Amino acid sequence: MKKIYFTIVVLLAGMICLAYLYFSKLNKDTQSNDSSLFAATAQSGFVFSVENNKSVLDLLQSQDLLQGLLSEENLRALQSLKKNILEKTELNRFIHKETIYISLIPDQHKGITYTISTQLNESASPAALLNTLKMSGFSVEQMQKIAKISFQKDSSFYLSQKGNLLQLSPDPKLLSQTDVAQEQKTNRDFAEYIKTTEKINKNSLASLYVDFNRLEDLFKKLSPTASSSLFQLLHRQNAFASLNYNYSKEKILFTGSTVIKEEQNYLNLFTSLKAGKTTIDAILPEQTANYTIYSISDYNQWSKGLGKWLQQKNMPKEQTIAALNSKYHLNLEETFPKYFKDQLLNFQLKNTEKMGAINLKNGDKLAQLLLDISENVSEDIKVLKEPMLLYWYFGAPFEKFKTPYYTIIDNYMVFSNRAENIQTFLNSYRSNSQLLTKKEYADACAQLPASSNIVFYLDQKNSEDIALHDLFRPAFEFFNSRQHIGQFSSMIYQLQSENKKFQSNLLISKKTEAQKALLP
Repeated sequence: MKKIYFTIVVLLAGMICLAYLYFSKLNKDTQSNDSSLFAATAQSGFVFSVENNKSVLDLLQSQDLLQGLLSEENLRALQSLKKNILEKTELNRFIHKETIYISLIPDQHKGITYTISTQLNESASPAALLNTLKMSGFSVEQMQKIAKISFQKDSSFYLSQKGNLLQLSPDPKLLSQTDVAQEQKTNRDFAEYIKTTEKINKNSLASLYVDFNRLEDLFKKLSPTASSSLFQLLHRQNAFASLNYNYSKEKILFTGSTVIKEEQNYLNLFTSLKAGKTTIDAILPEQTANYTIYSISDYNQWSKGLGKWLQQKNMPKEQTIAALNSKYHLNLEETFPKYFKDQLLNFQLKNTEKMGAINLKNGDKLAQLLLDISENVSEDIKVLKEPMLLYWYFGAPFEKFKTPYYTIIDNYMVFSNRAENIQTFLNSYRSNSQLLTKKEYADACAQLPASSNIVFYLDQKNSEDIALHDLFRPAFEFFNSRQHIGQFSSMIYQLQSENKKFQSNLLISKKTEAQKALLP
């Protein structure tokens, strides 16, 4: 019996030791893996990740469209890095099959730069890497904690090594700033979000991660105001996105999910609604530069959430509507709640003017009910006496329409802060000059699901004047160049509700050869 007890004790001790060794190694590996991720997110809210695998990198290299999203300088630098390190077996072995993170960071010259974060294989050593770089004929200049690696006279990177963590950047200041940001645990929530989604994305060719909280830092380097309508949908939102790249020669397509982190966020009002087929885009003028469409499948359910959202902003809807009813001797609950159909629309014309619209079940009836709270401007155009009325019933998209001139036509209510815009819209609508008639627009929409909760669209050509007004000169030239953003016709970001988050599609379509021929 004593032998049996002794054997059991030995077995238990052995199991405990094995478990300790396994989990301690697992913990060590996890910490090692985390170091490059936390470094990548320390200063950036825009991170692209790819596995250092030859077949994957060759596939991405063949995608000319992706390269169009990079500046000439950044593209040359990354191509030099790939040629001099990733394609050389003696150097690539140090980071083979490790995840490479490319973090976009605003620079000091009204542009964007980057850092590359990865880690050494477990069997490799930092000293061996530097020695191999020197033996490969590259100039290695040690600069305190950073080394300058020169491939050619016009091509150099700065390398930071800390344990197994490797970071490369064309700007040495970024590497020291990353150390400070890591010590202060900057952007940890974003890193943790990426960790949870990477498990799902492990079979993806490449992934794009976005922290919308940090996009303003990027926009400030591109735009004097950092609030251009070119970036309007998720600007200044507490949200994260995880998007997987889908290889194609014809387009750039990312699919994944978007999570709104703040519970009392306007966009969260749509996460529990059924996606709806987009139809209100049928009224958009051909000169539309961008739009956002919101689908509301059940207005009664949705409006309860809107009331709570307004309450959080210290704007009690019920008391306000009651006061307006008394003032105008109306029952406003018999207007928009009863005759609204299912879609809201914000859109901007190429001349920078902004407009809005809703679709209706019975436009003629609503027009009659709004007479007492409206004033006539012309036969077709009226103006609401209460500037916040649309905001009380539909929320954030209509907040800035302080003088809502409007028209109701064919079961659509279209409004703007300027009566001239309404007339411009009517002229376009009556002459059948709609965005929907443009083949490239129809082709782009056909590549995505017909139903969504929220969809943002940007037309590159129609946005040129807006970009000229909103962007610094270097950013505008990049936006308009046929080698860069100018080669694309449009961008669509589509959100579909699923389990309190959004399934997401990001589509960037290229221009036809005929369109490219018109570029400067």
